Amino acid sequence: MSTFSSTPLSSYPCTPTLLALPDPDPALSATSTLAPSDSPAYEQILSVLTRADGPLRVRGICEETGVELTNSNINNMRHKVNRLVARGADTEPEQGQFTLPAP
Repeated sequence: MSTFSSTPLSSYPCTPTLLALPDPDPALSATSTLAPSDSPAYEQILSVLTRADGPLRVRGICEETGVELTNSNINNMRHKVNRLVARGADTEPEQGQFTLPAP
């Protein structure tokens, strides 16, 4: 006895194929910014960068915020700092160094 169906594939209903992505919603585009109150971690990062005399590396931001220096914590902090860069809340003047944008 065969375990395959004898119904031809052409008789199954077909789902439409996505050929293009819709245009992004302008209300949610780059104009939306991350408010520091969205997460205490972002407030801490911005506070550390405000107090810093110059650009800081992610490891330094972790140390200043009291985050344990493990690979996963450093990578999580790196993602948060890069999100702030993408939203214009901080800058990366040199690779791996972060500071607040000039006023």
